[in-house]
Amino acid sequence: MSDNVQEALRNKNKAFVKKFLATALTDDWWGLLHPDVVLELPYAQSLGMPDRFEGHENVEAYLRAMVQQLGPLKFKDIVVTETTDPAVFFNEYSATLATLRGTSYDQVYTSKIEVHDDKAILYREFWDPARVMKAVNDFSAG
Repeated sequence: MSDNVQEALRNKNKAFVKKFLATALTDDWWGLLHPDVVLELPYAQSLGMPDRFEGHENVEAYLRAMVQQLGPLKFKDIVVTETTDPAVFFNEYSATLATLRGTSYDQVYTSKIEVHDDKAILYREFWDPARVMKAVNDFSAG
């Protein structure tokens, strides 16, 4: 692949990743997932949760359930970092929300997203499990 073609592909994929993160979990977002998408959450096992979901249907079911637990999430302060592979990006972002239970959820994320056929085929996300536990177990809220 020539340098110009590779750079064009990298730019196209980077724009996709920015859109993917900026619109996460909205109605239009589900169409950005590849049919064979893999969601990996390496720290989820520390909370007794699965750490890997395979396929669009399984990923969507898990993430919709998560939104029902915490509330709608909107990522902000998104930084997308290129790699030598035009399909792979490392990202940093955050979210703050009042959960459906009335608690506060403040999280900082890092992720690796791989793009294939203009869709996310790998979404590996790292977050602080202690912040999740605080949001779902904060007994100081009503």
